Amino acid sequence: MTTKFSCPICGYPELLAAPFDEWGSPSEDSCPSCSYEFTAAQDPRARRADWIRCGMTFASGSPPVGFDPVAQLANAMHPLPRTWALLGDSYRRKMYGGTSYPGTSAIGIG
Repeated sequence: MTTKFSCPICGYPELLAAPFDEWGSPSEDSCPSCSYEFTAAQDPRARRADWIRCGMTFASGSPPVGFDPVAQLANAMHPLPRTWALLGDSYRRKMYGGTSYPGTSAIGIG
């Protein structure tokens, strides 16, 4: 079974890779639903607002069967951090837990 991840911007539940890793570093991917590029330093709040303002349409071709952007958005990260760097850090803490970076307590950091 393949692990699926959710987009923190729009809540799309079928990402094949985590948008951010345990260090808060972005993946090389973008969300097919809202087109947020995890590698770009885009303003997460502005990107979500743009997606909503444009009708929450599926960005990459035909939407999957059962696509429900309203229900999907309810599963997105709330509240959304104001910067891309904070988004990576918030996602890391939500997905991997804790407040310090993995392995840093062993060397006296975090």
